[in-house]
Amino acid sequence: MREAQTFTIKDFDKELKVKVTPMPATKAESFIYRLLLALDFKGVANDVQNVTPEAIVTMVNGLDYETAKPLLDELLRCCVLVTEGGVELALTPEKVDATISDPTTLMTLRLKSAKVNFGFFLTGGYQNFLSNLRGSPNAD
Repeated sequence: MREAQTFTIKDFDKELKVKVTPMPATKAESFIYRLLLALDFKGVANDVQNVTPEAIVTMVNGLDYETAKPLLDELLRCCVLVTEGGVELALTPEKVDATISDPTTLMTLRLKSAKVNFGFFLTGGYQNFLSNLRGSPNAD
């Protein structure tokens, strides 16, 4: 199991401590398939070197809102706020509205979540995924 990562991010003039816990493998796989199917594999399979966590968020942002919203929400569900006392608070819509002022903070949180969840693509994980998807697993 991959480890959770903790970050400090700026929300206007205040700092927020956020812990991002990776999705379990089954949820991450589901996320990848839903994204690829929503994109209809448009150019993704041919541009493996450029698939980064940032590219994943860009791909999600390129979808229509109704398709993208569940994927964006799933990235945000991996994040919790950590209080000064160490209490972890789930980022429910109510908690987000009561705590976060800057909409770009939410975008930053989703990008951090994508990096924690899908950073393995940077080390060949995506190429291995596509090879297996095509039925030609990489020989080791």
